[in-house]
Amino acid sequence: MKISLVALVASLFPLALSGCGADDPSEDTPLHFTEASLESLPLVAEGADAGVDGYTVYADGPETAASYDMLGDFFRYECHEWPNFDYCPPGIDVEENDGMNSTKFTNDALIGFIHHAEATVGGLKSRCGLTKGAIDAGSFQSAAGGGAEPDRFVLDTYDLFTCKGALDADGSGVNTRYVAYSVAPGYQATLASAFRHHAPETPESEQTDVYQVYVGLDGTSPRVLAFNFAAATTFYNRVILLVKFATHRFAAKLLSAGMDNPEVYLVAAGVGGIDRDSGEEFPGHYWASFVDNDQATPLTACVDNVGQIVEADDAPCAAEEIPVAWASADDIATYLELSADDRTRLAAFLDKLATADPLPSTDVAHSDEEVDLYFPSSIE
Repeated sequence: MKISLVALVASLFPLALSGCGADDPSEDTPLHFTEASLESLPLVAEGADAGVDGYTVYADGPETAASYDMLGDFFRYECHEWPNFDYCPPGIDVEENDGMNSTKFTNDALIGFIHHAEATVGGLKSRCGLTKGAIDAGSFQSAAGGGAEPDRFVLDTYDLFTCKGALDADGSGVNTRYVAYSVAPGYQATLASAFRHHAPETPESEQTDVYQVYVGLDGTSPRVLAFNFAAATTFYNRVILLVKFATHRFAAKLLSAGMDNPEVYLVAAGVGGIDRDSGEEFPGHYWASFVDNDQATPLTACVDNVGQIVEADDAPCAAEEIPVAWASADDIATYLELSADDRTRLAAFLDKLATADPLPSTDVAHSDEEVDLYFPSSIE
């Protein structure tokens, strides 16, 4: 059975921007990490090629990342949510079809995940507007009984959090979002979780998710982004991401499962992004390994970020010292040129990216029962 990321967690979307973030937004300094991510992550435009049988294409001209569902969907080119957000370069008509067009942010592509994360966690916080206090693994409560592990999809950055509490996520008085965050200078670390939220207009849909974001700062400008996302709807998915904005370098992993569908995954590292002033792609390559839909054999690709053209082999990626099939967290930390402080704070993220192997099966939920077991119903 085919899994399409276009449909992945689509039922999250009605609630994704309804919250007020992890604190009063009037007290947040915007971090702009979505705009920065557009300048450091691959952006694959729809329609560049047509996929056949999910992952193979035979067409005139060079093969591109759009030829593969996993690459084309996960790195889909999105840049606006008109009329509220427009981060697109010149030449993109964000008002086309009243904003409902192929470049609109969704919650089923990497850049869309990041956009919704920024709307959910808010900006830089200089004071605790909720309850001062730390959290640890025991702070997460479960809706299930024996065998519960409600912190399974949360990374251990607990020592960064000094403030915690609960918020009315959408003004309904029913959907509570639990948060923890930092107020230290130099970075913003935020955790926000929702458990079985219901949108009034779609009561049959449920939103369960964890957003965990770290933004290393130069003043108030984003320098490094670390992103951990887990969600459960009809499909269940997990995303781990590290980005160094100055060099446009990134490393990412995706794992997705659901219903009777097989697991699919993607692992990628390299250079991505566009110059938002001109719309031109930055020079460089990225490498990816992935299983696409019903295929049995993992695929690999070395992709030229300019034109998203798939190279004949991995040689261009190796020539740029992209850690193809890397074997240690240090390989990724070195490639991303992380500072010593960032390496320490992001050790849990680096552990998830320690090898080029896919995330293990236990890193994503597989059933409604596992949602109760492995997602926090609250944070104390």
